[in-house]
Amino acid sequence: FTQATFDPKSYEGHMARATELRNAGIYPEATKEYVAAAQLRPKSAEPRTALAEMLISAFVRGQTNDPKILETAADAAGTAIAADPKYAQAYLYRGLAFDQLGKPPSVVRPLFERYLQLAPNGAQAMMARSVLSRLAGATTTTVRP
Repeated sequence: FTQATFDPKSYEGHMARATELRNAGIYPEATKEYVAAAQLRPKSAEPRTALAEMLISAFVRGQTNDPKILETAADAAGTAIAADPKYAQAYLYRGLAFDQLGKPPSVVRPLFERYLQLAPNGAQAMMARSVLSRLAGATTTTVRP
C-alpha cells in the first residue's frame, strides 16, 4: 500500500490536507484548506459541503457552542448548492444547519426532500427521513385572514 501524494497547492492537495487537519481536530486550518480548494474549483460543491459537514459536526459534538458556526455551515452549503444544484449532500447539510439554528419546518423540510430526490438511497437517507418525520409532527401555525 502506497499513499498517494498530491501537490499541496493543487485541489487534491488542499482537500487531502483539509481532511488530515479535520481528523486532527484543527478546524480553523482545515477551513482554510477547504476554502483554498473551493477557490481552485469554483464549480465543485465538494469542498464547501465538506466544510459545512465539519462545522456542523463540531457544533453537534459540543466542540463549539457558537451558533455562528452553523450560519457559516449553512452559507457554505448554500454556496455548494449554487455551484452544483445536483450535489445531494449540500442540501442535507444546509438542512441540518438550518434545523440546528431553529429555522421553521417550512424552511428546513424542502432541503431534506431535495436531498432524498437526488439520493433516495444515499448514506444519510434514513436520517433525512427521520428528520422529515419529526418535522411533520412539529406544530405549525396557520395564519387565517
